[in-house]
Amino acid sequence: MYFEFIDNVRMYFGEGSVEKVGEYFSRIGSERPLLISGPVINKVGLVDIVTKDLSKSGVKIKAIYIDVPKDSSVEVVEELVDIYVNNNCDSLIALGGGSVIDTAKGVKLLLESEKSSLFDMQGIDNLKAGKGIPFAILPTTSGTGSEATKVAVISDTQNHVKHEFISERLLPDVTAIDPRLTLTLPVRATVSTAFDMLTHAIEAFTSAQKNPISDAFALKAMELFKENFFIAVSDTGNKKARQGMAEASLLAGIAFSNSMVGLAHAIGHSLGGAYGISHDVAMMILLPEVMRFNLDALDKEYATALYHIAGSDMYAETPPERRGAMAIKFIADIIAEYSANYGIALKLKDHGITSSDIEKIADGAMRDGAVLANKKRVRRDDVIAVLKAVM
Repeated sequence: MYFEFIDNVRMYFGEGSVEKVGEYFSRIGSERPLLISGPVINKVGLVDIVTKDLSKSGVKIKAIYIDVPKDSSVEVVEELVDIYVNNNCDSLIALGGGSVIDTAKGVKLLLESEKSSLFDMQGIDNLKAGKGIPFAILPTTSGTGSEATKVAVISDTQNHVKHEFISERLLPDVTAIDPRLTLTLPVRATVSTAFDMLTHAIEAFTSAQKNPISDAFALKAMELFKENFFIAVSDTGNKKARQGMAEASLLAGIAFSNSMVGLAHAIGHSLGGAYGISHDVAMMILLPEVMRFNLDALDKEYATALYHIAGSDMYAETPPERRGAMAIKFIADIIAEYSANYGIALKLKDHGITSSDIEKIADGAMRDGAVLANKKRVRRDDVIAVLKAVM
């Protein structure tokens, strides 16, 4: 069995670990970073926390951009490239969730390649060697795992499509998993991003491109979900649980960055690009139904997942031939309960999608590379059936 595994990100863990990022930047001589974030993150005071922590090491933010929208876009990336150049910045810091991080990755792509358009680098490993720009990611959610992935998804707002960019050069130099940065995450977002993380872990563990090392990371992410999710939702100020969820997100990100994801992500990308459904909510909608579709091919893997997600008691009490199906039921029941508690709609029709949209969404999903990594072969009719089931 041949496989490759890449993870060359320097990682700092625990409360106060943002200061270590400042020490790292100071050590390598990068002291004029552009900080990229979002309006809500700034409003809850996280930008102030980060700038103060970095200043302890002599790193002073040269420019701050706090207007990254819900979905990263080519236009925002290009605007930030101009800000970086005009302010003579020498490094990048992304403080936020998936959109902020993907935006910063897009900025890195353009700056390092010195190309005029992101589309020149679309696809896999189209970023050739160029000047290196020090890059740090400070995640404020526990879902995307983007701080450890070589993937960026950036919206083409003109054509209503989300484009994927994949390159080892998109990995940051350093990341800090600091529970202070996720304490202000609203409960609803805590729920939805957790299922984004869980989908990463499950699809990484069941991908056609999985390997023993990615399996270890994916399974540990599932265990951390089991140990911390319910506490993090019920006690939002619990730093230990927040840290556990952040670590789960990181581990799941490392896993799928090396094994790829599957059908849930292929459909989710299509939904997000054309219809604006946030990625985390799309995963909540799609994960159980995609698992039902895959069950006959992935029964053994889902049975293993049951042990790590639900625990040894449920695993032992469930007949072996039912364990795969029980994993799906367990996940579906949790999603149903928490979506009802926090007002997350699980039907596509509640997001403005109609039956007439299904074929277009299916076409987009079939063009997505994640379809190829789904262990069970996926046909267009299969995607349509999944979409109809969650309509």
